[in-house]
Amino acid sequence: MKKLLFLLLLLITVHCLPCASQEIEIENLILLVFEDGFVEVSYLAKLTGEEIEVELPLIGDPEEGFMIVTDEDGLLLNCEIEDEKIVVESLGAELVNVTYHTKMITKMEAGIWTLNITSPSSRTTIKLPKNSIIMGLSSIPTSISKENGRTVLIFDVKGIIWTSYVIELKPTTSSPVKTSPSSSEPETKEEGFFTWFVPVVAGMVFISFLLIISLKKPRKVPVKIEELPYVDRLIIDELRTRGGSAFQSELIKALDLPKTTVWRHLKGLEEEGLIEIKKIRGMNHVRLKEFK
Repeated sequence: MKKLLFLLLLLITVHCLPCASQEIEIENLILLVFEDGFVEVSYLAKLTGEEIEVELPLIGDPEEGFMIVTDEDGLLLNCEIEDEKIVVESLGAELVNVTYHTKMITKMEAGIWTLNITSPSSRTTIKLPKNSIIMGLSSIPTSISKENGRTVLIFDVKGIIWTSYVIELKPTTSSPVKTSPSSSEPETKEEGFFTWFVPVVAGMVFISFLLIISLKKPRKVPVKIEELPYVDRLIIDELRTRGGSAFQSELIKALDLPKTTVWRHLKGLEEEGLIEIKKIRGMNHVRLKEFK
């Protein structure tokens, strides 16, 4: 009888374990979009603290060699990808921070980028690249603002979220080319120009109408270090421990991250005015600027 009772309790316990993973709350999903289509995915998973292993959602296959999963104290947790899920050894953690890069949730067609995801979070923040012009939205966001030159969209809804945008290029000057008056090539180019230009302008007018309805005058948001992406904070902390400056190669070695990942985040921090990058003896030297 005792053995039967023990087996029954064991079966109930095993049966309830998967149920706990279904109740995991995903908080504050942030998508930091770069000009080349890469996206830094970052989110917090709120746990009960009783789990040993949890399955978390995967939003786009991660770039090989780059995935950081930590607990609330910043300690690294073991993880692996199985069946389009992130399996994490949480070991009693109450908060799990997941950060990785992916290029699987964006695509470009005819010069227009589209980001498309199925969000597991009740709040999703999308930070578009600088100089982006919105062409289309899955729905009107809860808020639209400007943050250090980036357009920031916040959606307070789970499920399918997408946005289309183009990146405005800086005008370049070119010398005029002489052509024969009898040549029909300029007329062909002009027709091709209007073929894509008219729809783009129409889309811009439509989005502008939405923005007028939902957007107040944008204002520059002061940078708060605790709100920066996880990798940005790693870089800043490493610079602080080194007295405020270091060579890029030293940061790559210390953080044990891919060179392209570190460089992408350094350029972002430079654009936000938090660091300064100079060439010294042919190498990039990074200096931390003063900030609050």
